[in-house]
Order: sequence, then C-alpha cells, then structure tokens
Amino acid sequence: GYTKASDLANEEGVRSLLYTSRRGDLLLKCFPLPGEGRTLEIRASGVTDLTGQPTDALPEELTPEKTAVRGLTAHFYRFPENTARYGQEGYLLAFYEGGAPLYSVVLPELSTALVWIDEDTGAVFLLTGGLEEDILVRIAESMYETGGETA
Repeated sequence: GYTKASDLANEEGVRSLLYTSRRGDLLLKCFPLPGEGRTLEIRASGVTDLTGQPTDALPEELTPEKTAVRGLTAHFYRFPENTARYGQEGYLLAFYEGGAPLYSVVLPELSTALVWIDEDTGAVFLLTGGLEEDILVRIAESMYETGGETA
C-alpha cells in the first residue's frame, strides 16, 4: 500500500498530496474547479514563455484515453519518452484563465496521469505516477471509498 508522505496547500487553493511505496510515488493534486475562460493544456515543459504564451505545440503522440472515475469522465495520459527531441525534459500540464497561467505541474517522461473533474467537490483532480490506467483509476476511486484519507 501507499503511505501519505506530505499534504500541502497553497494560497490559490491547490492541494498536493504525495504518497510513497516500494513501487514508487504517486502525486495527487486538487485544483479549484475551472470557471469560464479556464482551460487545461499539456505541452512539452518549457514551451510557454513567462506570460504563458505557447512557443511550441503539444507532441502529437500525447493523446488522452477517455475513461471514468466513479462515473465521472476522466482522461488518462501516457507521457512518451525522449522529450529531449523536443528540447525539453518533461511535460508541462497547466491550467490557464483568459490566456494567463493559473497553476501548473511538470511531469517527467514515461509518467502517466489521470485527470478528472468532480463538480460535487468543486475540484479538478490530477493523479500522477508511472502506473497503468486501470491502477490509477482504482486508486482514484478508492479515495471516494475512504474519504480521501488513503490511497
């Protein structure tokens, strides 16, 4: 099983929980639910300038697989290796509002991510690790079963 290693929140309302195990780490981020004019973008890291303007395109092979978490639409991403060919060391997942970045996280190559929105809790969830889709979905669903205390 996984053990909670840290639980942090910032002034923007973003909560980050890190879980560890012998199999590796999982990171769960909870973002306030996007409002109108907010978007989620994934790019090779470093491809936006300081104002958040894109300077390169998303790699074509990074297409999400549609899945579900407790009946909620979710998207599973598998980040390909060799981002060096794009001149980057990872992938930037960023939330924007009106074209300006709100918050972001950089994910390493060969990692995976599950993203879903839960309107009842008012949050967008991001669960990352190097695990397969079915395992990340089971972990995400277990948060609802346990009240979010363990993964």
